Amino acid sequence: QNEREMREKETQRLNLLRDLEERNLAYDDLDKCFRQLRTEIDDMLSTKDDIGKNIHELERIKQATVEEQKQQIIELEDELQAAEDARLRCEVNISALKQQMEKHAHEN
Repeated sequence: QNEREMREKETQRLNLLRDLEERNLAYDDLDKCFRQLRTEIDDMLSTKDDIGKNIHELERIKQATVEEQKQQIIELEDELQAAEDARLRCEVNISALKQQMEKHAHEN
């Protein structure tokens, strides 16, 4: 009977060891899957961060471009005003020359 109990206990021990080994293998598989998923999540978050950085960079470039265009518009408006002033001066000069020529023509 002692021998039978010892065999049963040995069988039980071997079954427990096999069960432990199977659970360890299952744990290793789960751990591997977890690490793979963690890597995928980290990659996705990194990509999301990169996209966010790209969006931020594009917004910054857009804002700089808008500011540059505003400055160019101001400069063009100044140039347009200067050209308009020059045109008006030319018209005044032409008008004065016409009057002078008419006066000169009447004197002769």
